[in-house]
Amino acid sequence: MPSLLTLVVASIDGRLCSAVRDAAQRLMVDNLTVQAGSIPALHRALQRYHSPHLVVLDSAIADRNRSATLLELSRRYPDAPLVVVVDEPSATVAQRAIELGAVGVLPRQVDTDAIELLLRSLMEETDPAVQRHALHAQERGVSYREFARSAAKLTPRRLRVLMLIDDGHSNKIIAERLHITEATVKAHTTAILKKLGVKRRTQAVLLAHRLFQD
Repeated sequence: MPSLLTLVVASIDGRLCSAVRDAAQRLMVDNLTVQAGSIPALHRALQRYHSPHLVVLDSAIADRNRSATLLELSRRYPDAPLVVVVDEPSATVAQRAIELGAVGVLPRQVDTDAIELLLRSLMEETDPAVQRHALHAQERGVSYREFARSAAKLTPRRLRVLMLIDDGHSNKIIAERLHITEATVKAHTTAILKKLGVKRRTQAVLLAHRLFQD
C-alpha cells in the first residue's frame, strides 16, 4: 500500500468529499484528498497531481455534457481510475460509463464503508492502473442475484476468503488468518472471481459487501 493516497473528488457535495477522506483515513495511511467544485477545477487538480489513486466524479457537475466529459478525462488522464457517482445506478448507466472510460459507477448514497472497501481493493490490484471494468453491482451483466447464487456454491474455505476480502484485508493478512501462504490466497481469489463471473477484486468487493450486509 502506498505511503500517500492521492484522491480527487469532483463535486460540490461536501459530504461526498468527507466520506472519501474518512474512508482513506481508515486505511491508516496519509492521504491527500482534493475537492474540485467544477470540471475546470478538476482539470487543474489532475494536471497538478498527475496520477491520483482515484478520481471520484459527481455526475451532477457534468450533467449536461457527461459523455463528453468522461471521454475527455479518460483520454487526457488514462492512468487515473475514474468512478462516477450517479443518482440512480443501473446496468445501462454503468456500461455507458465504462465505454466512455470510467472504471465504474457508485450510487450517490454510497457509505464510507463501501468507499473504504473500494480503496482497499484498488490498492490490492497488481496492475499499475485499474483497467476498464465496472464497479457497479450489475456491471458486465453480472446481477446481484446471479452473484449471490454463485457465492452460495463456493467451498467453505473460499467463502471464508471472500468474507475476509469483504472485510478489507490484504492477501498477507488473509494468509495469516487462515494459516496458508499468500500464493494460496491469490489462487483462491482467482478461482473465486472466475466462479462469481467477475473480472476484478474490486468488483467482488462491492458485490460481496452488499451480500454480507443483507
